[in-house]
Amino acid sequence: MKKTYVIGDSSTIEDSVAKQFTNPERIVGADKYELNTVINKEFDDNFNSDSLCLATGEGFADALTGAAYAAKISAPILLVNSVSPTNTKDYYQQRLPNTKNIYVFGGTGVVSDRLIQGLSDLTQDNYPCSNKILSGREIAKLLKPSIVYIEIFDREGNDLGAASGVIATKDGKIFTNYHVIDGVSSAKATLADGRVLDVTNISGYNPKYDAVVLKVNAHDLQPAKFNFSSSAQIGDKIYTLGNPLGLEDTISDGLISTINRVINGMTFIQISAPISPGSSGGALINEQGEVIGITAAGLADGQNLNFAIPYEDFNVIKDQNLNMSLGSTPNQHPIPTSSLAKPVDLNVSQTLEVNGFDSNYSAEVTVEQVIRGAQALTMVKNANESNTLPKSGYEYLLAKINFKLLDIGGGKSLYVFGESDFNLVSQNGLVYNQTGEVEPDPQLDARLYKGASNEGWVVFLVKPDDTKPKISYGVNYDGTGGIWFKAY
Repeated sequence: MKKTYVIGDSSTIEDSVAKQFTNPERIVGADKYELNTVINKEFDDNFNSDSLCLATGEGFADALTGAAYAAKISAPILLVNSVSPTNTKDYYQQRLPNTKNIYVFGGTGVVSDRLIQGLSDLTQDNYPCSNKILSGREIAKLLKPSIVYIEIFDREGNDLGAASGVIATKDGKIFTNYHVIDGVSSAKATLADGRVLDVTNISGYNPKYDAVVLKVNAHDLQPAKFNFSSSAQIGDKIYTLGNPLGLEDTISDGLISTINRVINGMTFIQISAPISPGSSGGALINEQGEVIGITAAGLADGQNLNFAIPYEDFNVIKDQNLNMSLGSTPNQHPIPTSSLAKPVDLNVSQTLEVNGFDSNYSAEVTVEQVIRGAQALTMVKNANESNTLPKSGYEYLLAKINFKLLDIGGGKSLYVFGESDFNLVSQNGLVYNQTGEVEPDPQLDARLYKGASNEGWVVFLVKPDDTKPKISYGVNYDGTGGIWFKAY
């Protein structure tokens, strides 16, 4: 050791202590804010960062907590208070003219908006403090690099429409709605910087929750910051941000109306913020600039009835890494073989107990009848002439299911919707995509209370050569658990 720097005067570190070290040199200032400036002047050669960190000088917990991050990005930490000296601001602007990012350690209670606004000529792109409340302008600026414009095409290259997406990872994963890419042959993503990238594959998806993860070839994207929707409450202010035209972002604000709105077996966040056409797949953002959901749809027959899919439903499929080509989504990820071992025969009941995050119930389920092929098509067409032929290479499989709710906690009810609650799994252990709604009568579609039951038909698409498919209910996201039935 050739030299020791002693921070502060003898009132903080006595001379008798300082002299115990090699060649001690004190660095002092009139107060701790000036001291911070003096320290940075002493090590002026290190001032080569394009980033600046702000932390309160009223106690050093925030500064110490953020020190490792500041060191990682080679950024100085400016200690401030509610009346930070003007010369400190001038010094940093003079010495760091290339500053592009300001990182704030701490909320508005310790680093005031007035102080940040005083540095308005420095670009403020990032605020990694969870309790910092951002304005709509700040949120639009913060999230703009993370919103993409998605165009979809058929096999002949004809334009089928457009939607938005949210960048999830630096290496090219993008969240959007499953219905955006269902049945398309190719897609392109336009970034905020103007780059147009081909969607190379589907990395993960879950049609039941209208969630898909697309992949593009890139390694320098700016992902959004995410948080679980469970962190939000009814009445919280939110923003929606999408890119409906591929030119400019569209931002709207509103409130969270309901956290867990169940429609057709899917759980949504209901919001009052309007969702612009083409903004499906955009970001639902809280006041801290965190994406808590992906916008899905607005109902034309109701005022301010707009919905988003919780981030939780995307988080569970983000790391599936399926590497599937567009247009090949009739099958999802493989189901573990152990789950497929003992499906029961038709008319044999299975009991399932569910202990979920927001629901606890037990149910008895029976698959009573299975009809497929020409007979199923006749039944579908007789039920409603508007029902269409199955997709090329597939045939209909109809399953008549009886669902009895044995028990449920807290006097609650359970919504059962066959088209999304049940899966058809191939004999090779792959989950078939479902058809959407057709009209055999009655459908399995009801809200049940304790002791109630409902019986109806569930409609699937199946490959003709798949002779031993299985039906599952209550399977976990990773394909384990649940109850299983023969569909043959």
